[in-house]
Amino acid sequence: MKELKHPILPSILALLISQTEVTETAVKLTCKQLDRADYAAVNEVLMRIGGKWNGSRKAHLFPFDPRPLFAAVVESGMMPAKNPLAFFPTPDAAGDKLFAMIKEDCLPVSGARVLEPSAGQGALVDAFRRWSESWQIDCCEMNELNRRVLESKGVNLVGENFLEYRPDHKYDLIPMNPPFSVEGDKKAWITHIEHAWSMLADEGQIVAITPKFDFQSDKKTVAFRELVSDYGSVLDVPAKAFVTSGTNIPTCCVHLHKTATPRERTEPLPEEPKASVKIEAEEIGTPEEILKEIRACMREADKAFSSLEKMIKDCRPSKPVAESPLQMEMFA
Repeated sequence: MKELKHPILPSILALLISQTEVTETAVKLTCKQLDRADYAAVNEVLMRIGGKWNGSRKAHLFPFDPRPLFAAVVESGMMPAKNPLAFFPTPDAAGDKLFAMIKEDCLPVSGARVLEPSAGQGALVDAFRRWSESWQIDCCEMNELNRRVLESKGVNLVGENFLEYRPDHKYDLIPMNPPFSVEGDKKAWITHIEHAWSMLADEGQIVAITPKFDFQSDKKTVAFRELVSDYGSVLDVPAKAFVTSGTNIPTCCVHLHKTATPRERTEPLPEEPKASVKIEAEEIGTPEEILKEIRACMREADKAFSSLEKMIKDCRPSKPVAESPLQMEMFA
């Protein structure tokens, strides 16, 4: 269900405009302590754009530069949407890892066409611009505020919903951090990568951040794992790589290279987990039979404990004549 937009209260908007200090990592209130209701309203706005309160810094900290997004919110005067599109900004280290996978394989030539399908606020665009400013980068992005941030960066926006984007040309490179799961599509990340694959030029490449999928056994994931085995590779991402962006899902980097023919598989695909053994009721008996068996086992256990107790008593040495106070104390 699409979230309805509503305006930020005028008093809260005034606070955000005149009583904040915004840097490349934080938003800090410069006024005196707010009452509970006003603070809750300011906190809600800042949390919706990715901020997290830090008590020691007395500010909302961000894993990305919040200035463009903060400015867009203030300009619109509208409450930012929550996160229905599963947007989690790509940390710089993860973006650099994606580029390294391309560099090891085959770096696109100058002037190559590049598409970022779910650009967010341009974290991957920034990462790839650090390495090459000669590539023509197109972007799709649904979130209105994120689109304003991208426009402020001079990004070429070619669409909103990537899954509805049908270009009349192919792309040489598609770096992706797709939504992992959205309402109605638990495997949204595969849906997005498959669509990207359909618009990839011959010898083109996809690099994508995905959830780990080694032993998932549903048909969609199995088919994707076969695609990766034929045309790509997987590189693990360090644990908690996205914790600063608000999620702790284990992730990996997938690299796909659209060669003319699939490569020869040198290793078998990971085996699917074996299905759990189904035990029929007839195999374990009725409740009355189970109870009877338990009671029989308890009687056997009681007999065993009685025998053990008798053995201990029989083996206990009789009290010797003490030859010293120490022996008397030992055998008391």
